[in-house]
Amino acid sequence: MRNVLILFLAHISVCLYAQKADSFFDKGLAAYKSKQYSEAIIDYNKSIELDSSNIFAYFNRGLAKSRIGDIKGAISDYDKAISLYPQYADAFVARGAAKGDMEDYTGALDDFNAAIQINLKDSFYFYNRGLAKAKLHDLEGAIADFSLAIQINPANNFPYRNRGILKILKGQQQDGCTDLRKAESLGDKEATELIKKYCQLVTPATLNIRLKD
Repeated sequence: MRNVLILFLAHISVCLYAQKADSFFDKGLAAYKSKQYSEAIIDYNKSIELDSSNIFAYFNRGLAKSRIGDIKGAISDYDKAISLYPQYADAFVARGAAKGDMEDYTGALDDFNAAIQINLKDSFYFYNRGLAKAKLHDLEGAIADFSLAIQINPANNFPYRNRGILKILKGQQQDGCTDLRKAESLGDKEATELIKKYCQLVTPATLNIRLKD
């Protein structure tokens, strides 16, 4: 009977810890949504102290750290989330974006490749890989990835805009401007400005524009 009571009390203790961990996680989520990123990190810290197996707490804390400029800390949290769940595609993408912020475009590309191997149906993954390839001067590869992103989600203006920019850089003015106009039709105001500047007389030598993340 005593052993049963001890086990019952232990079960209650575990449940209480789990409830507290979830409570701090929810507080962290609310703080993040309110753009109170430092407060969110504090709450996620407390959640992780109570439940170190919650991959989402590490992932979300990484997002909050990225928001306050702690990129190395964010990458460390994404590393932990991936170690706990190696099929966590979003964690690979977030880590790739963080590596991109540190100008480690090769590392970013590796992470985007890993995410795409897990999930071939997310346009955001292909879009981000396209950005990394463009940073590595693989313009053809970047255009191909922007095209795949458009194929999956034709309502997203960003792949059209950036594909248009790259086509213009390659001397394909007509096709590039067509992409910019498509982006404009989807509400892209920056595409409108690019059209005004570059879609009348454009050569790669005179074009000075950068990709937008």
